[in-house]
Amino acid sequence: MSYTIRLLKLLISICCYLVDSFRRMFGLPCRSGPTILYYHSVSAGEVARFRAQMDVLSRLAKPVALRDLLPVGDDARLVSVTFDDGFANLLSNVFPELSRLGIPATFFVVSGFLGQRPGWVEGWESDAGECLLDQEQLRELAASGLITIGSHTVNHPHLTNVSPAVAETEIRQSKADLESILQRKVDYLSFPYGSFSSVHVVLAKKAGYREVLAAQGPCANAAAECYQAVKRIRVDPFNWPIEFRLKVLGAYRWLHTAASAKRRMKMFGAGCDMKTGSGLSPQ
Repeated sequence: MSYTIRLLKLLISICCYLVDSFRRMFGLPCRSGPTILYYHSVSAGEVARFRAQMDVLSRLAKPVALRDLLPVGDDARLVSVTFDDGFANLLSNVFPELSRLGIPATFFVVSGFLGQRPGWVEGWESDAGECLLDQEQLRELAASGLITIGSHTVNHPHLTNVSPAVAETEIRQSKADLESILQRKVDYLSFPYGSFSSVHVVLAKKAGYREVLAAQGPCANAAAECYQAVKRIRVDPFNWPIEFRLKVLGAYRWLHTAASAKRRMKMFGAGCDMKTGSGLSPQ
């Protein structure tokens, strides 16, 4: 993300926060509700920044587990922390900080790469050399009572790029594999890349997941069913302190609305092109 875009998002979020504050001041209803944050990994060099973020989180909000947050209610102070992929550094760099403050979290893991390097990460990416948690580490985390283990599919594919049959296997088999390892129910699924459609939400419900979660990115289908996936806000240890505070306070929720509007504009544009005979074929 360029510095300019990042700064623009910050300024819009500050405005969103000020509007929320104004409405609360005059006893008006506020659209801000609970927030779900999601990280990926935290390297050894990022632990100090992550520690500072968790200190801020514990002061500004009430961290709760997903089971105490979903279905999403109206309490804007509630925040749930999640991590996608299940990198091994979650045990060494993240879990001690969560334990120190008693902050519950959900780790969404890719069941087909436990104890291995992530096969979906390009070699130049920072996480390419980092292994995922293995089975014994998952059991240790789940037994702590502080960490909930969720599914992030078997192989981390873009679900919209594979057939429904393959997607169903990715969604169902990961749940079965993790439940076999942990000997407990796996209730939550996070879609890799935030890539999903209403079909995948239905498949997840059919597989027995209690809730499905998505990133703040685009959804492949604008059907109403698509929005049954609970949206989250991405955070990283390198976020500016003011960025992190505003994300915790729900001021970045406008990104979800912006993504939905952008999606509708693209669909509208495609429809207009088809009507004018531009050669675009229906999807």
